[in-house]
Amino acid sequence: MAELDILKKSNSKKVKKRERKEYNHKNYLENKEVVSKRTKKYKAEHKELYKKYSKNFYVRFRYALIELLGGTCVNCGFDDVRALQIDHINGDGAEERKKHRGSLLYKSMLERYIKDPQKFCVNYQLLCANCNWIKRSTNKEYKKPISKF
Repeated sequence: MAELDILKKSNSKKVKKRERKEYNHKNYLENKEVVSKRTKKYKAEHKELYKKYSKNFYVRFRYALIELLGGTCVNCGFDDVRALQIDHINGDGAEERKKHRGSLLYKSMLERYIKDPQKFCVNYQLLCANCNWIKRSTNKEYKKPISKF
């Protein structure tokens, strides 16, 4: 009997959360300009807090992706997270970075991994900074020519 009550409560919380989310989205669509101004004002008044939150958001998604991709460089086996980079195998990373700025880049990548892990792993790999630069140079994945010293 108690288990049934707990189940009912958890389901009602889910329904209320979904209803609140739908209401908030509808309200946002109806009042985009007001909400946008309010958001800009809040960000301006709370720059440091917003910056800290954004960085934490970014770091969590980046570490999750690194972990999902194996946590080591596919070329040399290097495993220090500070120097690991998520490489676009086809060299089209600039376009994706323009499309998804900041922490949204890693969030969108994580969402794509969750939808289809095999397809994600075909398009991305984990490289250390040295191997990534060597790959860029070898495949000529740069805008300006790199001159030799």
